[in-house]
Amino acid sequence: MATCFIFANYFTDTTCLSLKFNSANQIEAPLAHRNFSDIHALQKDTTTIVIAPSSQFTLHHIEFPWLGEKKARIALPYALEDRLADNVDDLHFAFDRNYYSNGQYLIAVCKKTYFAELVDTLNQHNLDFSIITLDWFALRNNEACLTENGLLINDNHSFAGVLAPELVDFYLKQIPPDLKIYGFTDSNCPLELSNVEQLNEQFPVWVAHRLLTIKPLNLSQAEFQHSNQRSSLKHWSYAAAIMSLLWILSVIVVNSIEIHQLNKQTKVVDAQIATIYHQFFPQAQQVISPKFRIEQLLKSQKNENDNALWIMLNELAQSAKKTQSTIEQFRFQNQNLIVMVLSKDFDTLEALQNDLQKANINVKQTQASSHEQQVAGTLELSL
Repeated sequence: MATCFIFANYFTDTTCLSLKFNSANQIEAPLAHRNFSDIHALQKDTTTIVIAPSSQFTLHHIEFPWLGEKKARIALPYALEDRLADNVDDLHFAFDRNYYSNGQYLIAVCKKTYFAELVDTLNQHNLDFSIITLDWFALRNNEACLTENGLLINDNHSFAGVLAPELVDFYLKQIPPDLKIYGFTDSNCPLELSNVEQLNEQFPVWVAHRLLTIKPLNLSQAEFQHSNQRSSLKHWSYAAAIMSLLWILSVIVVNSIEIHQLNKQTKVVDAQIATIYHQFFPQAQQVISPKFRIEQLLKSQKNENDNALWIMLNELAQSAKKTQSTIEQFRFQNQNLIVMVLSKDFDTLEALQNDLQKANINVKQTQASSHEQQVAGTLELSL
């Protein structure tokens, strides 16, 4: 995507310094002061980066364990309080996880009034932007460059930020030997340095080129978070809400389908229960407490079967004792007691039958035969 750069240090009432790179990082619109309507046209289908001057900021490295956003915004200002001339409540602090290394935060600090005025200026002229950052972030480690305001320095050994011309001489006495200093065609800083590498390029263009290849710190944080970022968060919140709603609806739909299927299965089971119920109670008009009624019926029938068995066994035992007959085997089936008995002769077997009949037992002789000087008979008894 194309990228548009706006340089906040060059705002006037009607114009601002800007340039544009195409998606191949080639200059599409050269560095120039443009009125705001031209800048609006320049911004079409681009990512806009606003570059603030480092002269309005101080940069600090502070050793501190990484904290969450809310905790860091509470703790870091007071950890820096001894290094700041202003009250921490009047200052804006910006930091990023990408610039946290070796257990140290890199924190950019400016007055809230300055940053609020910058954001208001952008809003007044309807200049949308993705991030606000510093020209300092164009520097690599152990690099410096001459600007209109002094010497912009990224020195790992001692300093990060801008030094005013009157302080540069003091700094140069302890300059690290590996520090590389650049000069530009528009470097108007009144400093005469012998070890400056002169570049045939304007300082803003060089900064923009460098920032295209990195992800600079976005200063638009906390209360100054850009509306686009807030709307993005809102969009994500809306998306999360919609996803939650869809999940709830899916749960409701799935449960409804399961309930419908269960109701169908219940109807099938109810029909099967009704069929079985009417087999037990053919005269019933309605199915009432099928489990209870069928259980009671089965229990009552079981009790009746048990009573018939014990009655016939009791009478059989008494009659066999009277006639001195022996019960070899019996089987109870379908309310009938089938008995195999041994008697000493046919008369004794007949006496056993007569005795059982006197006790109101129905007797049917199914078989009788002589066996080893005894008579074996099979009787079928019923009530």
